[in-house]
Amino acid sequence: MRFTTLTKYAFVPFLALAACGPTWVVVKQATPNTLQGKKAFSVEAWNWEKVSIGSREKDRMSVADYVAKKKPEEQEKWKEAFGKDQEGAAEKFKERLTEKGKGAGLDMAAAAGADTFVIKPSVKVYEPGFFSPVGFGSRGTEVHLTIEIADGAGAVLDEVQFLSIINPSIYTPSTGQRIRQAAIALADQANGYIQSRTGGK
Repeated sequence: MRFTTLTKYAFVPFLALAACGPTWVVVKQATPNTLQGKKAFSVEAWNWEKVSIGSREKDRMSVADYVAKKKPEEQEKWKEAFGKDQEGAAEKFKERLTEKGKGAGLDMAAAAGADTFVIKPSVKVYEPGFFSPVGFGSRGTEVHLTIEIADGAGAVLDEVQFLSIINPSIYTPSTGQRIRQAAIALADQANGYIQSRTGGK
């Protein structure tokens, strides 16, 4: 088996891709396509271990540094909310991917085994964003998600990057709402990629 590498640079501009086809960037892809015709997958929780916080690359920082910039009385509250958002986003992603997969004849909740492929999502960049209803400016919630697809032995076959940005509004004023919407959008993108590799139904 050999691998096709389409880009070695993380998160090339997605806007250019959106105008011409798929909204993902392939980092690594197994050739020949070992996912063709496969039906059994399992989905892991989102991995946040190497995440950077911030929309602009020059301003990105670790979670610890981001929290340290907040007022002492805000830090624990933010960390608690962040933990809930991490769990909630992962749940929404898995629910949506399972639902979409079922419609395409794919089992996204298969038991572990040699014939089950594992979807491993990891968040590389996260911008919480904020909403100001009185005209002081707002920023969207942004999630850069990398998905690895591994075989039953743990070997990574495909690695793909996805991006979702959810703008704030009076209907989505909280970060928690927006990150969950982003997770659903990312699941739809991931489903599109997986179906392109498996052949769907």
